[in-house]
Amino acid sequence: PPLANRPVRRAMWFRSGAEPREPYEEEDDRRIEAAFRSLMEQARELQGLMAQVVAGVEPPIREVALTEVDRIVSLTLKRTSGAAATEAVWKLVADERPAQDSSWLKSAHTAFMGKVFSVCRGYGEIELLPGEVEEELMSSKVRNVMVLVHGIGEKLWSEDRTGLAAKSSVFRRNLHASQLRSSGFSRKGSTWEAPAGDVPELRKDEVLEASWWQDVHKDESVDRLGRITLPSMPQIRRFANFALCDALYFMQAASRGGIASAVASAVSRTLGRFRQHHPEFAGATILVGHSLGGAILFELLRGQEEGGGTLGPDCPRLDFVPLALFTLGSPTGLFMHCGDTVPDPVFVLPGGARFYNIFHPLDPVAYRIEPLFATGLLAEAPPARVPASGAWGGVKTVHAANSFVRWATGKERQSQQAFDEVKLALNAGERIDWALQEDLTILGVAGVAGELIQGLQSHSCYLVSPDVAEFIESRVAALAALDSRSKKSVASA
Repeated sequence: PPLANRPVRRAMWFRSGAEPREPYEEEDDRRIEAAFRSLMEQARELQGLMAQVVAGVEPPIREVALTEVDRIVSLTLKRTSGAAATEAVWKLVADERPAQDSSWLKSAHTAFMGKVFSVCRGYGEIELLPGEVEEELMSSKVRNVMVLVHGIGEKLWSEDRTGLAAKSSVFRRNLHASQLRSSGFSRKGSTWEAPAGDVPELRKDEVLEASWWQDVHKDESVDRLGRITLPSMPQIRRFANFALCDALYFMQAASRGGIASAVASAVSRTLGRFRQHHPEFAGATILVGHSLGGAILFELLRGQEEGGGTLGPDCPRLDFVPLALFTLGSPTGLFMHCGDTVPDPVFVLPGGARFYNIFHPLDPVAYRIEPLFATGLLAEAPPARVPASGAWGGVKTVHAANSFVRWATGKERQSQQAFDEVKLALNAGERIDWALQEDLTILGVAGVAGELIQGLQSHSCYLVSPDVAEFIESRVAALAALDSRSKKSVASA
């Protein structure tokens, strides 16, 4: 998503006591660099006089007063220990400290007063950030592209730096880790160990973000909403204005089409920018929608057929056919129920796109899909389980006993038979509803307050969950391979 404009500092000097290292203001940087060059020039002049430099002689030093705060940067050249008297071996010692003539009042108003920071010229060695270790092992070529679409409240979350941009990086890292494991790599601490023998080129799955809230929460709309908002309980009302209102807007016939158009435009812009940089890309496109974003994407795809879905003939057109749609904690089923728009069991998404509805069992926003088509599926066919990463057989201990009982009593087989009898075409006859494996016993001791806390945490867990990323990666890899074989069969025929 586009970020707010920020100033760019071009600097050679950094305050290295902060994390990450902070560049100095450009004017201060120029003055520090000038002092450094003057200091080095003095050091060169002393080169021929090194025999006269003995203990007790003050080392070369320069001080630069910073413009915005009452602090100075001190640059000092010191001889390294053990150096012969005739050798010009210098070590730069640089730090930032309060100015000696700063008053206590000025110091109190200066954020860094009383602290001493080390200062460095140049940023130094840059360590790989989380996720970059995995990308270094993969090709720059892209296998598939996944477009993430946010749900309600993104204006709120993005302003708090906890929105789509923050969580997509975790999803990308988990996705690439799953790709490496699928290719035989094994994690060794913070690094990866390659499998024995020649390692084939590993094309990465790229993750893109499509943000649409800017087209809904325009300045004039935000101002009008602010005028009618009561001043009490500001945090709760802020959540209502910028989270719950997103769902209310989509439920209004007058604004539903506009929101759908905003989502379609955001996805098209995102893919357009990607194609400009990757004109050779020929892989699959996958849509991943969180919360309301998943419901909107489902209706957009339904609407690609003439008059299909709730968007009618004015449904925005998409210039691509996705391989699959994954909804995460989405109320798609609730919208179909409220609007009485449940499709027939023979319904399929355009181009046969697959559909997976993933949810946390404690997510209050998530709803199932399969029981909409047959009431018996509620009891006889509980949702399938998303395999748990790292668990034996993909089943967490808390669910292992129940799984064994269901298998031993034949209930697992009965569930599959019940599902097969409905003959759902929506996901080519495969399961649609997939639940994360979580311990539900917490609800027995947590009470109402615990349910609220767990509900909020559950609804925001998907993009940072290794289980979700691994499930999507494995399903997409299998579907892409199947799609490739199908295309080859058609070509040979």
